[in-house]
Amino acid sequence: MEEQKIVTELAKELFSKINISGDITVSEADGLYTIHIQTEEDAPLLIGKHAHTLAAIQRVISAMLYKKFQKKIDVLVDVNDYRDVQKERLTKIADNVAQRVLEEKRSARLSSFSPYERKIIHEHISNHYHTLGSQSEGEGRERVLVVSLKE
Repeated sequence: MEEQKIVTELAKELFSKINISGDITVSEADGLYTIHIQTEEDAPLLIGKHAHTLAAIQRVISAMLYKKFQKKIDVLVDVNDYRDVQKERLTKIADNVAQRVLEEKRSARLSSFSPYERKIIHEHISNHYHTLGSQSEGEGRERVLVVSLKE
């Protein structure tokens, strides 16, 4: 519980320094701290194009927590429940791709997803399509997610 209090204080301090107004709460589940930010006017600024700004803020907070605790602290930053909307969108994409793979009986390659987004799709395929598998291939910006029939 002490960690959660420190994560909350650190997040509030960071957002105060960059003049972001809103309500900040932190929840913890299975070792993952989710920083929830509810803001009226600053959401587009915090999320950024393709959520790149949100990912950058998350990396900064992770680095600050690592420096504070001298260990990796898993953290997820969410603005105005953007992550829920994003997860819903990604599961629809996963469903569409899964149906295409099942109908066409051939693999599908998906590119341009962040590691977080790939993880959501992998989990959805694994949990809902037992005859399909998914894996990531490649490195860096060339990394793709491949959905295919299990052998």
